[in-house]
Amino acid sequence: HCSTSIFDSSLSADKPGAKLFIFSSSILAGYGCQDVEYLLSAAGFDTGVLNTVESAVSYLFSRASQLSNIGVCASRDIISSGVYGNVFRDVRNPYTDRHSEKYRPWAEAAEIVCLSPEMTGSAMDMVRKFFDSYMAAEYRTSLCGVIMDDLTECAKVDSLNMAADSIMRSPLPEMEVYKKLMAPGFRFLSPAESIVSDSYNWLRANDKFTHIVAWPSAEGYVTAVSSEVGPGNLDGNGMLSDEYKYNRAQESDIETFRVIPASQGCFTEEQMQRMKLLAPEIYNELIYVY
Repeated sequence: HCSTSIFDSSLSADKPGAKLFIFSSSILAGYGCQDVEYLLSAAGFDTGVLNTVESAVSYLFSRASQLSNIGVCASRDIISSGVYGNVFRDVRNPYTDRHSEKYRPWAEAAEIVCLSPEMTGSAMDMVRKFFDSYMAAEYRTSLCGVIMDDLTECAKVDSLNMAADSIMRSPLPEMEVYKKLMAPGFRFLSPAESIVSDSYNWLRANDKFTHIVAWPSAEGYVTAVSSEVGPGNLDGNGMLSDEYKYNRAQESDIETFRVIPASQGCFTEEQMQRMKLLAPEIYNELIYVY
């Protein structure tokens, strides 16, 4: 159940349960995902938890056949968060364990390299710019793949892979330096692709598919500041002020947040445009006024 609005303290609205949580935020993949996994496990729920960063890194690492690095093309704030490095170490651990079925003797030397080159121009230009940036950072180990972190760029991945294949087939001498950086099976990867595959496999393995035949539908829910919190305790964005957030009395009986159905007013214009680009059908169900 959930509240119908920030004023509803009786949880009077029905809300479907979740089979699977998917963290699409790269930051939350490293800072939040494990907390949710722990809470669900402690509460005895068999709900799955997946995230795009671990999904993409695992996808490429598991398919590498020789010593090779993983490249990541991401914004500077994502790179500076350190999330990819942290997740990579966790993913690599079983491959460096001599007692593990996944053990690979070269895994300990593998690295993840996060770069933020200006990816403009044609697909060929973008491929070469990433490799140029990789070499400028003084890396020469071949790459098994490159993760395109921004989900809005998922439509470009096919073009990037076609350009990479073109480089591999090219007889031009200037392409040789790029060929050496592509390990067997090299590819550009959108986390959207790997997370869909992981979600399907998890639902199948845990017998979570329904036999009800129906068109897909979408319902959105958000956390919002409760009406019990006085306006003097909110900042300019309508969120809890730092003073209230960190200094309120322990064991306070004030419920600070409520889960409510999503509406157009819950999203910024930038968020709505991003949703419209990435998931137009969901956008139409949650946002669009017919």
